[in-house]
Amino acid sequence: MQRFRTNIRILLFYSINNLIKFKPFMELLNYVFERAPYSVVELINRHVKIPNKQFDWTIKLYNGENVVTRIKKGNEKTMHIALGYKWHDRGLNVLENIMVNFLNKNHRKESIFIDCGANMGMRSLTALSKNMRVVMIEPNDETNQINLERCRMNNFTNYELLTFGVSDKDEQKKFYFDSSSYLSTLNADIASEDKVKITNVMTIEVRKLDTIFSYLIGTKTKAYIKMDIEGHEIEALAGADELIKSISPTFMIEINEKNEHIQLIFNNMRSKGYTVFEKSEPDSSNRFLSICPLNVLDFNFISDDFLFVKDSEILDLIKPYCN
Repeated sequence: MQRFRTNIRILLFYSINNLIKFKPFMELLNYVFERAPYSVVELINRHVKIPNKQFDWTIKLYNGENVVTRIKKGNEKTMHIALGYKWHDRGLNVLENIMVNFLNKNHRKESIFIDCGANMGMRSLTALSKNMRVVMIEPNDETNQINLERCRMNNFTNYELLTFGVSDKDEQKKFYFDSSSYLSTLNADIASEDKVKITNVMTIEVRKLDTIFSYLIGTKTKAYIKMDIEGHEIEALAGADELIKSISPTFMIEINEKNEHIQLIFNNMRSKGYTVFEKSEPDSSNRFLSICPLNVLDFNFISDDFLFVKDSEILDLIKPYCN
């Protein structure tokens, strides 16, 4: 019986892969993929090969909004962004929806979504779809062109795209471009690791967040800052010291390097009054946040994503989602 089921599955996906070469079936796959349960999405993502041709894919966001993005022939990255929102990280989708809804409802004129290391812009989609003010910061020209095209296709207007990096000084630094773009970094040690395939090295402009957002210091702005900058987190946070003192932004930071690196970040942010949460995937009760222990040198994390909150309103907001 198990062998029979396996053969049926092979036949099914073989048929799908042949049919989706035709536009009507591609449109059907798009519709099903964006509405299917996660288990089905995983199967499709594993077994279905998207045709190497241009197609406008409609992403259905967690908040119910639709965002159109273009899959381009010969550009695998554009396919990744089309499929990635649905299967890549449900926890971030839920959190962004919670934060954007809250900020739009209660602080619409004084809130901002800041995407440091925007890459292909997936994490900005929720805020953009609700016309929240968005600043994307990304030095990669290739991914920036993808982001700009998507913004034009969806008539997004309340955004800026800044083409440099973030650090602890306003200067020039070497930027190492990974072949996939996902691991591109300012950190030379990260760039030398086996998993990173460097295709180009360029000298780019980097800025402190304090410099970029000096106009926010002393205001009542509610800022949500997503940071995915491949090992350069300590420097970027040092460059946001005045911003942190003034408006206490909420941070969602991807931290891949653990041990002493993550302990330093946690200690630094806790000294400034932040509570640190590890983000996981939502359970049946939609809980996906856990407070991190004080000593994490030997702690076994299940995620690379961490939420840093000081704002009392935000702490109250996320209580129902904490384990």
